[in-house]
Amino acid sequence: MLRNQVAERYAQALFDLAMEDKALEETENQFHEIVNVVNSNDELKQLLNHPKLSNDQKKETLTKVFEKELSNYLMNFIKILIDKGRVDYLQAIYQQFKKLVDTQQNRLEVQVISPINLSEKYQDKLKLKLEDTTKKEVALKLKVQPELLGGLILKIGDKVIDGSLLNHLKKLENTLKGLEVSKLGVKIDES
Repeated sequence: MLRNQVAERYAQALFDLAMEDKALEETENQFHEIVNVVNSNDELKQLLNHPKLSNDQKKETLTKVFEKELSNYLMNFIKILIDKGRVDYLQAIYQQFKKLVDTQQNRLEVQVISPINLSEKYQDKLKLKLEDTTKKEVALKLKVQPELLGGLILKIGDKVIDGSLLNHLKKLENTLKGLEVSKLGVKIDES
């Protein structure tokens, strides 16, 4: 809970700066890059969280790595996170920032989980249907889970729409488990 509140506060501050500078899209792209680099580089992640390194050493290293790729205010923002001991919140802050940007830009990210790879044609139809329903620009994030057997699962923010065959089979199984055998109209041969 506290983590989310902290992330929301920092994300809002960065969002306000980016809006003021009219660099929302650029800031989102740069922030996304820095999060990806930090998440994919264990050495950098360890360095940023190393208790024996001073904040100045951490900031100097980050400046060397990112100064050509980041705007001044995003670089300064990351340095503030280091000074405040909040650099481990980077991913959470980015996620909150992205939500703010998506809301501002009238965008919606939808995770689509299916048992097979969806064709381009089906993706386009699904995207158009979701855009028509939500009145937002939709970005699909596709994921394949063969165990679903059929159908789709859509994750839109905190909402999950489970239309998978696996889910329907589980519901049917639970319904059948709850029925008494005598009510099914099945005669049991006791011979």
